[in-house]
Parts: sequence; C-alpha cells; structure tokens
Amino acid sequence: MIEVKRPNPKLFSVVTILYHLIESALVIFNPLGYGWVGASGLIIFNLLIIPFGHAF
Repeated sequence: MIEVKRPNPKLFSVVTILYHLIESALVIFNPLGYGWVGASGLIIFNLLIIPFGHAF
C-alpha cells in the first residue's frame, strides 16, 4: 500500500484483512440468511480495489 500512496498503510492493511475475514465468515456461516451480504461486499470491494493494485 506504500506504492499507491495510501495514508497509514499498516492501518489500511489491518482493516482490509479484517473486512475480508468478516465478509468471508458471512458467506461461510450464512447467519440469518445474510451470506449474500458477505458475497456482495467481497465482490464490490474487489472491483473497487483493482485500480489500486494494477496500473493499467
């Protein structure tokens, strides 16, 4: 994250990891039928983060 000039790269990395773990847990365990929320969150996050990871 240093290469893409994100503020506070350590915090950004920790938040990203926690977000992925929480969303994945929603998909895996599907509490109260909210697995679709986790799947949607992962899809949207990954689509939004592509421009940061790849310089086209």
